[in-house]
Amino acid sequence: MRNNLTRLGLTALTLVAGQVLVAQTVTTGAINGYVTDKGGNPVAAATVRLASGQVTRTVVTGADGHFQAGLLNAGAWSIQVTKAGFSPTRQSVNVSINTSTTANIKMDKEGAAVVEVIASSAAIDTTSTTTGSNFSLDTLSAVPTGREMSSLAYMTPGVTTSGFGASNGNAGLGLEISIGGASGAENSFSVDGLKTNDMRYGGQSVTMVQDFVDQVDIQTGGYKPEYSAMGGVFNVLTKSGSNDFAGAVWASHIPGSLSPKAKGTPWFRELPAASVTDIGARVGGAFVKDKFFYSFGVNYTLTNSPSYLNLSDLSAGATKTPDLQFMGKLQYYVTTDNQLTLSYFGNRSTATQDRGAGSPSNVYDGRGNADTSGDTVHNTSNFNLIWDSTLSPNVTMSIKAGQAKAENDITPNTTMSLIRDRTYYDVGGPGYGQADPLTYWATGGAGNIAKETNTTTQFAGDLTWVIGSDHSLKVGYSYLKSNYADVTHRNGGQTWQLQNSGGFLRAVRNVYDNDSEANAYFQAIYLQDTWQVNKKLNLFYGIRMEDQKQIGANGSTFMHFKFADYIQPRIGFTYDATGDGKSKISGSFAQYYMQIPQRMAIRTYGKEYYHLLYFGGTHTGTGAGQSTATFNRATNSVTVTGTPYTDIDYSTGWSNDPLADGLKLPKRTEILLGYDYQATGSTTLGIHGHYRKLTNPIEDSEITTRDGTPLDPNDPGDGGGQAIIWNPKGSVSWTSPFGNHAKVNVSDTLYPEAYNEYKALDVTYTYKTSDTYLFVGYTWSRDYGNYEGLISATNGQPDGGITASYDYWPYVGTGYLPTDHTHQFKSYGYKKVKIGKGDLALGFNFLAQSGRPYSQQDDGSTSNPVLPDPGGYANADFQDLKMGNKGRLPWLTRLDLTFHYDLPLEGRTRIEPFFEIYNVMNHRPETAVLEQYTDRYGNPQVPGRFGSATDYQPARSFRFGCKLKF
Repeated sequence: MRNNLTRLGLTALTLVAGQVLVAQTVTTGAINGYVTDKGGNPVAAATVRLASGQVTRTVVTGADGHFQAGLLNAGAWSIQVTKAGFSPTRQSVNVSINTSTTANIKMDKEGAAVVEVIASSAAIDTTSTTTGSNFSLDTLSAVPTGREMSSLAYMTPGVTTSGFGASNGNAGLGLEISIGGASGAENSFSVDGLKTNDMRYGGQSVTMVQDFVDQVDIQTGGYKPEYSAMGGVFNVLTKSGSNDFAGAVWASHIPGSLSPKAKGTPWFRELPAASVTDIGARVGGAFVKDKFFYSFGVNYTLTNSPSYLNLSDLSAGATKTPDLQFMGKLQYYVTTDNQLTLSYFGNRSTATQDRGAGSPSNVYDGRGNADTSGDTVHNTSNFNLIWDSTLSPNVTMSIKAGQAKAENDITPNTTMSLIRDRTYYDVGGPGYGQADPLTYWATGGAGNIAKETNTTTQFAGDLTWVIGSDHSLKVGYSYLKSNYADVTHRNGGQTWQLQNSGGFLRAVRNVYDNDSEANAYFQAIYLQDTWQVNKKLNLFYGIRMEDQKQIGANGSTFMHFKFADYIQPRIGFTYDATGDGKSKISGSFAQYYMQIPQRMAIRTYGKEYYHLLYFGGTHTGTGAGQSTATFNRATNSVTVTGTPYTDIDYSTGWSNDPLADGLKLPKRTEILLGYDYQATGSTTLGIHGHYRKLTNPIEDSEITTRDGTPLDPNDPGDGGGQAIIWNPKGSVSWTSPFGNHAKVNVSDTLYPEAYNEYKALDVTYTYKTSDTYLFVGYTWSRDYGNYEGLISATNGQPDGGITASYDYWPYVGTGYLPTDHTHQFKSYGYKKVKIGKGDLALGFNFLAQSGRPYSQQDDGSTSNPVLPDPGGYANADFQDLKMGNKGRLPWLTRLDLTFHYDLPLEGRTRIEPFFEIYNVMNHRPETAVLEQYTDRYGNPQVPGRFGSATDYQPARSFRFGCKLKF
């Protein structure tokens, strides 16, 4: 069910989801319907006047009484219908983006009073098979939803966390949201019609406070041809100006000192709660009444993360993160049928960690005094220009062009190399007996210096043609070019790892450099017809064709998928069983293809240099292949002599990989079936079934025999085999890049065919009146297979298509995936009560879900029969090739509460103090655990470490604030 928080009329003016779709887009909606007399006879040539806070549109009914108006800005519209011999009829209705609302109007004969229609608050949209939620932020202001716009996604059935975040070193990549069993890199994001995906990793690149947002449209399935996402679709519309000057200023504070103490284990310590101060303002109005409108906003957030003790009880420096967000929107009506919209938004953020005394920091397991302080910068700048035009009463056009840019910089405070000293806790080491001997002491400086920039240039256009009163034809084209530049290298030129080898010191020098630039081109052509077979039945049928080209750092195309090979069917229906807009049976079949992120291009087809050089150890001595290694702890300096006895090249064997014959884009096949019923004017019930299957995922792998011998052993780099890019399955062929470029044919790769399968059933209840809102939803789901998704949360791999999960065949497990939560309950809402001159709103947001499964990964020694470890990863084999075989994490529950008091002052000015509590009961179950049974050398973890927590649900927190509206 589409959980539309809008006001839709159903009495004399019956607002049901329309019989035929007129133009609506990612930034606009539509209204259409029929005007009849009390006997049901069409009223021709009636004047329908639609007015918003910006403009007035007028249309005339045809001979059959039908009228339509598309490309309407989201928000409140009033409708007035007049005709000689009839009494006027009036109604107010809210228009939602991506939605067509039909107004079927019955008029009384002249002499009757003006008909004022009472709006229904629980209408059903019968024009679409799309599932998900459409939120009006003004309506949700009384619900505790957090500050950032993306947090709204978790309120929708079928949405959960992906497993990516700070716990696996991937905070800030926008990969946290999992929709319909997909990974966090498989969603599509847009703001004001501009695609805002981070094309490097696939996540969301833009953050925005909810005060800037008018509506959020979250789609979980049944997408129209203009969309393609193997996960979900997340569309945001920012606030607009109107003829009336209006705005707000706000301030809030989250005191970290009021949150409970951070949790931890002997191997992991949670960071203490930060304090967050937030101030901002937004204004909107008209430069020229009825013609030229503006909306501007600014928000400043200061996050203070206190210093903390790492696992060595050394104090890490505090971190300050100021973040300045801004938005601006200009809307100009050339005529009432031609609108230009210019939208600009972005942010400037810099996280600065103090050096402090020695500046130790939480490096991996948090032991040591390494100085990892410095600045981490994240800046975005985005603009979009839209031309919406009604070319004729039956033809509309929407054209969009824009650019999105994201920049990330990591600048350390020191030039020292990071040293991981694994001899520190060994016998004879200064820390012997103080900690697990498998633990290392981190010293020296930061790990990486990095500068990344992603710029996308975009264009999209579509044309909608309404044919008669029963067909709506939409055709469109979209183009996106993504440029990704990456300059990354190790601080000090390398990192070091020190090990004890046969009584001698072994030093492993880790050298990584990448100075690359890659480009990708994505094009799509789409066509859909909506056919109103009768007033009960709508049929939707269309196709989407995609062309995708990936270009590496050398300027050559290494991957090209063409239009003709990637035709996506979109077929669906809606049936109004009662014929009065109060019920909808819906179903759809669709296929979606993946837009491949560019980490593959920048690494596998870039200029990456990645070597591990081994010095000393048992090879200490003189002569060929001999070397020495010494370490001065007083000066944190490593000295090596001679030639490294081993040089493992992770560049050559995993770079410029040949493509397997018949390589295909990953595909998601989806089938939906649902029923929605409006039980009363304020109550809606829904039940929806979802089936989704992912096939043909792309990965890089080395194909070996069962004992690990490469089947294409000609790679001179690391002595192993040459990796290939392929769709993992039982057989494969490719052309070797070495020697005489022979064809390599493998009839049994030892890999299973890669897939994942998501099944879910959603049951929802929605109740809404003028002072009460309640949503209750339950989802049963199963997410099963041998492929987590484009990215892998199990091992913290964010580089889509080249994760370590499929590097070698024993690293593939089959079972319940990390995003599998069998049971999920969601409920939120508010109740408003009159107290004095103001309104007190009591709001809540509740989640209860079963824990996710977790696995055991090791060196293969605990499997039966014992599995090989071809890559020498030592902790990547799934026990007995089974995923999710060690049980589930605990149930997670969370209750958030809010208290808002809305007090009118003078005129339209209102003041709204508020108080919010998040995780009221302070329920702190672990949300991630260590799943590696052995360490990176194949040694068993010390007792208690396997399965120990690596992340928890955030602690209780409080937010105090006030908003002044005018």
